[in-house]
Parts: sequence; structure tokens; C-alpha cells
Amino acid sequence: MTSRYDVYHQDQAGMLVYLNRNCIPELERSTRFFLHTYPVDTRDLTETRKQAGYDTQETRWESTYKSENNCIGVFNLPSYEMTHVVIGQYYPYLGYSYWKAEIPFRQQQQPPVVENTGGFDPAEIYQSYHLYHQIVADEEPEIRSIFNVHLVTLHQNMLFYTRDPCTSQDTQPNFFLHITPADINDLPPERQQNGFDNYDFRFQEKGVVYDDKCLAIIQVPHYDIASIRTGQFNPAQDRIFWQNEITPQSTNPK
Repeated sequence: MTSRYDVYHQDQAGMLVYLNRNCIPELERSTRFFLHTYPVDTRDLTETRKQAGYDTQETRWESTYKSENNCIGVFNLPSYEMTHVVIGQYYPYLGYSYWKAEIPFRQQQQPPVVENTGGFDPAEIYQSYHLYHQIVADEEPEIRSIFNVHLVTLHQNMLFYTRDPCTSQDTQPNFFLHITPADINDLPPERQQNGFDNYDFRFQEKGVVYDDKCLAIIQVPHYDIASIRTGQFNPAQDRIFWQNEITPQSTNPK
């Protein structure tokens, strides 16, 4: 879909990504973005939203991610099934839309022909790589190892694990991902004794392969993060193949 922003559905991470390749800050700064999501079953709405018939969320333009002349924003999507979404940009003090578009939610872009690996839809593979290249492909990763790791703070925090070229041998070891919050009270009670959240995963569950490239996108918590320790290991042999740690100053989107 093309409008004032190009909008992509990134199903694996549960979000919509909107992209303006040549944004002019002076024109964007006084605007806000909105997203209206329409459920198949209106019972999925809270009582306060049933009369309107849709859920709504918005964000300021300052919350978008800037990369050179690109502006990139992200909206989290609800877990319920949707008929369509309406997305746009408006002037909050003038009361009218800058642009507005409706997206039939089941409609997907036609992806290029790619190998369908790991049970993923080819459209998901294509859209995942499109998202990665638009946001972080030209930036230095926080971790350089067997897999490079980017941390991106948008409306939700995401880790991008990438390897190019990539073989099946690279993706066989499990990944460990331990996230330590700045405030231990942000952890669920059962994790406070350990002092960190555990987000271990297997590439086959979270990753995609496209043109001999590997990419996994992991959503991480919204709380302020003191450190992120990640790597790959073989649990049967108790062997760590690589590991590294990120100590971001703050990952809590404002």
C-alpha cells in the first residue's frame, strides 16, 4: 500500500511498520499518527470501545525512528483477528487528516519467489527482510559475532539477529537471551530470584531464511533494560558457541 507513508504488515513481530523514504522534519513535526483496528468479533473490544466498533492508538511523530532521510514508525497490533485497519496522520490542533488509508487486513503484497523454509509464508520472509533493511541494515550492530545483533527502540523494543551468508549449521544451536531490567521489580515474581528474564529461543521458531541470509526478530520488554546477554549454545553438551552483552542506557520508548 502506498500513501503519505508506505505501510507494511510485519506479521511475525505482530506490528505495522510505516515508512517515509524522504521525510522532511519541518512538515512532519506538528502531526500525529493514528491506527484504528477493527476486530472480526466486536466482543474482543473493551466495553468503552464497543460503541465505536474499533480499537485506537496514536503516537507523536517524534517517536518515529530516523535513519538518514527515512522516517520509520511502528504500531503494535492486537492479538485478535481483524477485518481491516485504518491508519493515517493528522494535525491534532487543526482537526483534520494529513492522510488516511484503509488496509484490508488479510490482503498481502505479492512477494518475490523465495524458498519457503521453516514453515514460514514467503510473504513473511520478504516483509521481514524489507523491515530489517529499512531500519538497521546500514547501521553498526551492537554485537558482532557469528550472528550480528541490532537493538532497535521503537514503540516496542526489538532485537534483530542477522547472518549473511548463513547455513543450516549456523542456525542449529539454540539461542539464549537473558534480559536484566534496571528495576528488579519489573520482573515477574518467579524471575526475581534469578535477576533476569529468560527469552531463549530456537531459530526454527523465530527466524526466516531468504537468499542465503538469516534473520530472527525478537520482541523484548518495554521496561528500562540494564543489560542484555545473548549467544548460542548446545544444551545437551553444555557448550556455548558465542556470547556477548549489551548495556543500553535506556530502552524505554517515550
